[in-house]
Amino acid sequence: MDREFARLAGEIERQQFGWRTTIYHFVILASMPDGARLKGVALHPREFRGTPVSVLTRLAHKHLLALDVPTDLRRGVILRPTHRKIL
Repeated sequence: MDREFARLAGEIERQQFGWRTTIYHFVILASMPDGARLKGVALHPREFRGTPVSVLTRLAHKHLLALDVPTDLRRGVILRPTHRKIL
């Protein structure tokens, strides 16, 4: 799971998603705290079944991602960038 988060973190940072991500995950527009909207990835529950939310949160922070967890985990979770990269 750590490798998958690392791969997704690179794609989310570049805002360019490969065919594997677009087929197996759902690429969405995620709202940033400053009001901007960047692309994030929604993970289906089958991707993290049996993994505690605390482990998912730790992995997301390790790869500089924010993890949005709804109250009902049957919907899945959303990985989004923690900050907007200024170029």
